[in-house]
Amino acid sequence: MFAEGIPFYVPLLKENNFLMDLKSIPEEVCKKAKILWLNYPNSPTGAVAPLSYLKEAVEFGKRHNIIVASDEAYSEIYFNEPPHSILEVAKEGVIVFNSLSKRSAMTCYRIGWVAGDKKIVDVFKKVKTNIDSGTPTFIQDGAIAALSDETHVGEMRADYKLKRDLLVAAFKKINLPDCTPEATIYLWQKVPQGMSSVEFAKKLLSPDIAIVTTPGGWISDKTESGINPGEGYVRFALVPGIEDTKKAAKRIEEQLSKII
Repeated sequence: MFAEGIPFYVPLLKENNFLMDLKSIPEEVCKKAKILWLNYPNSPTGAVAPLSYLKEAVEFGKRHNIIVASDEAYSEIYFNEPPHSILEVAKEGVIVFNSLSKRSAMTCYRIGWVAGDKKIVDVFKKVKTNIDSGTPTFIQDGAIAALSDETHVGEMRADYKLKRDLLVAAFKKINLPDCTPEATIYLWQKVPQGMSSVEFAKKLLSPDIAIVTTPGGWISDKTESGINPGEGYVRFALVPGIEDTKKAAKRIEEQLSKII
C-alpha cells in the first residue's frame, strides 16, 4: 500500500448476508486502524448493504476515529430497489469512491470520482497528484456525456438482470443453491458439496460446457481467522451477450448435471 499500511482482513460470509461483521474486529486492531474499507453493492457476492448497516459502519468509524471509505462503483447496477449510499448517513469521516467503469461500461477510460468529507477529499487530492498527471480532457468529455445520459444505464441494467435470471434458473434446475445476487454484474455461485472452487471451475471448462469462470478461492485472501471466504464459490461475470448466456444456461442444464 502507498502508506505501507497493514491490512486486517475480515471475511464476508453467507451467514452474515455477506456484510462485514464489525463486532468481530479485535479492539487492538480498532485502536491502530486508520481506514475501514467497504464495498457495497459488493463484488463479487452481489450483496447490498441496508441503510441500518451503513449507519452502524459510520458509528463504528466515529467510535474508533477511523475513516470509512466506501467503494460504490456498482451503485447503479441493481435489480430491485436502488442501493443506499453511505453519504445518506453522513459526510463527516466518510469518503465515497465511484466510477464510470460499471455504470457505463467505461472500464478502459479509468475515470471516477470521490465525494464526502472535505478534509479527507483534500488529502486524497494531494495523494492523487503523486500517482498521475490528471485525467485527459477528452476522457473527461466522454465522462460528461455518459453522466448526462441515463437511458443506456437502464438498458444495461435490464440486460444484466435477464442474464442473471437465465443462469440462476439453470443452476436451480440442476439442484445447486439459489445464489441470486441483488446487484453488480456477477453471480457468486455456491459449488456442489464436496467440491472445491477450482474443481468446479475445471468442470465448467470441459469441452461440452466451455464456460470460463473465476474460482472464488483465487480472488479472496485468507483472513485472520484462517478462513478463505471465497473458497466454495465461483464467480460468473454477466458480460457475454444474451444469446451466449442462453447457450451457457442450456449447457449447464444439459451437460453440467451429468458430471457433478
